[in-house]
Amino acid sequence: MCGICGTIGINGTTLVEKMNYEMLHRGPDDTGIWCDNRTCLGHTRLSIIDTTDAGHQPMHNEDNTIWITFDGEVYNFQMLRKKMGTKKHLFKSNTDTEVILHLYEEYGRKCLDYMRGMFSFAIRDKKKNETGNKVPKTASHKSNGWPVARRNL
Repeated sequence: MCGICGTIGINGTTLVEKMNYEMLHRGPDDTGIWCDNRTCLGHTRLSIIDTTDAGHQPMHNEDNTIWITFDGEVYNFQMLRKKMGTKKHLFKSNTDTEVILHLYEEYGRKCLDYMRGMFSFAIRDKKKNETGNKVPKTASHKSNGWPVARRNL
């Protein structure tokens, strides 16, 4: 499994770099950071589905307005990808992460209604000027109003 992290509301580049370093054991194949003036997303990657550089995260949509960091597996992503292909989305990888990006573009938060699997992710939507994350309900608690997940590493 990969590792995901991020910050909201602060310049979190240094903090996310440190978090990524602490999660290297979860994703030794690649690391990535993306930040804007409101959000910073981090990712450590264990390459399984698409082992090419096209699967690098955090990942963005075609016009760089939606960014995601994702951990887990969407079991039905290939079927969903076929459906998204009919909506004229440009796919650059063969990852389930990119399918989530395009599902979110089409359905917003209701994208979760279409996915089957085990996963957590955070999305930064610059068009809507919002950041949200989704975590397993069984492992979540509230922290300053944002749902977060804790795992024993």
